[in-house]
Amino acid sequence: MSSCWDSSKPPFTVRSHYFGKTVRLQMLQNAKSGACQEDCHYCSQSAISTAPIERYGLVPQQQMIDGARQAAASKAQRYCIVISGRSPLDREIDEIAGAVALDQAGNSDSDLLFTGPHE
Repeated sequence: MSSCWDSSKPPFTVRSHYFGKTVRLQMLQNAKSGACQEDCHYCSQSAISTAPIERYGLVPQQQMIDGARQAAASKAQRYCIVISGRSPLDREIDEIAGAVALDQAGNSDSDLLFTGPHE
């Protein structure tokens, strides 16, 4: 019987050859959870999911900024803000854009990305 290591060894060997043992740390902030109207069967945040996830609206700007600062302090290369749902509300875009602007004014060392919901 083969082990999990046996099947992952070839890709690990290739990765190790080109990148060594280095990793790139990226942090994710789920800024809105469980509010998606889509019926994606694989997603715990979809309208049809029965997964016991925490559901909440958009987190405050300060929480997004604190996440960016934590990412920078952890030497993360990238900090991503993601939200659930089909289409972001204008006020949500404004809140997230405000957090990004405030974070950039504070000179965070991590790249800051926003990943919107489905369109």
